[in-house]
Amino acid sequence: MFSKTTEYAFRASVFLCEAQGRRVPAQEIAAATHVPVRYMSKVLQTLTEAGLIESQRGPSGGFWLTHDPAKLSLLDIVQAIDPIDRIQECPLGLKDHCDTLCPLHRELDNLAAIAIDKLANTSLKSLMQEPVVPLGIKVSLSSANGSANGNGKH
Repeated sequence: MFSKTTEYAFRASVFLCEAQGRRVPAQEIAAATHVPVRYMSKVLQTLTEAGLIESQRGPSGGFWLTHDPAKLSLLDIVQAIDPIDRIQECPLGLKDHCDTLCPLHRELDNLAAIAIDKLANTSLKSLMQEPVVPLGIKVSLSSANGSANGNGKH
């Protein structure tokens, strides 16, 4: 359902959430998320342009989240990479569909609405509440507050 680029943006965002504000080089993000460095660099650039992450060049540089993970939704990430468009009019331009969508496009639009709602109501932080966080880093019992051990090992 999501493009590979969107999947990689999800992985990068989760990893940066696990990093808890630490500046992380693109190479480290790429290695931890199993994404080629050049591809990850493009994803990170897009997320930076969207204002979801920031970056700093240089030896102490790297990437970090600009938003509280509790307020950053999966929809924010999707919309930055590959926006979900609602169907407002007949994609075929048929005149007899100008007032209402046909059953097919109405159903597709309903599915888009469901996906948008689910993504909008799923925060990045909420993904970190499970015993095993999304990238496979095991969370210790003492981190019930949602923080991961952040060691980057899988």
